[in-house]
Order: sequence, then C-alpha cells, then structure tokens
Amino acid sequence: MGLQILIIAIASIIMTQIAIFSTSIYLHRTLAHRALSLRPAIEFVFRLALWLVTGGDRQQWVAVHRKHHTFTDKEGDPHSPKLLGFWKVQLWNVYYYIQEARKPQTIAKFAPDVAPVQVPTPMTVVAELPNGPTVVAPAGVVLPGLLALFAA
Repeated sequence: MGLQILIIAIASIIMTQIAIFSTSIYLHRTLAHRALSLRPAIEFVFRLALWLVTGGDRQQWVAVHRKHHTFTDKEGDPHSPKLLGFWKVQLWNVYYYIQEARKPQTIAKFAPDVAPVQVPTPMTVVAELPNGPTVVAPAGVVLPGLLALFAA
C-alpha cells in the first residue's frame, strides 16, 4: 500500500512538471507569443507530452491566451481576476477557459496561425449527465492511479 501511494505521488509530480514545462515553453512562449522557435523533433515531444498529460487543444489554448492579452483586465478578458474576482478565477479558471475555448469566433480571430490538432486527445469519459455536460478526465489525471495498480 505504501509503495502504491509513493508511486502515485512521484508520477503525479513528474506529470505536473511535464505539463508546466510544456505549457510554459511550448504553448506560451513558442505558439502564443512566437518568442521561441523549436526544432520539429522538440516540438513533437512537447505536443506528445501535452496530448498525454493534459489532453488539451493547443489551438484553443493559444486563442484564449491571446484574447486575454488583447483585453487584459478589460471587458472581453476571458478570465480577469479584476473583473470576475480573484477567487472565482483561481478556483474556476477551467470553466472560464472552456467557455471561451468553445467559441469558434475566438479560435478564428486569435489563433488562425495555429493548425488544429488532427489526432483526438486521449480523454476518458467519466460520466455523461442527462441534459448536462459530459465530465471527462485527461490521461494525466488517470495515469498515476493506473501505474500504482501495477506496483501491487
């Protein structure tokens, strides 16, 4: 039991760091701001890491981020703590992100230079609520627990 918890903790920390580095270096600096240029092999590694760990869509992330910079703390900012409240954004930022990322006009206007992902993300359906949203979890949320099963 103790070994399983240790494996889950270590895998979670490693996967969190992979997500942070991939978001910061690839999504933020390379795609959103075009401040870096990566070799194709390195870009592939970042895309694979994001695909496995977060299940996120790079075009959506870039569009929401660029819109945030365009309207920082003004009407139109998808997740401004100044407009929406600090704790609302800290605790519910994923909701605000998804709400904005689902708007085709946001993608078309703020990320026309980022090609859409052709491979579906490794999302796992957790529950489909009647007349409500489908709750999903990226592989990065599920994988640490699966790794612990094999340590038994």
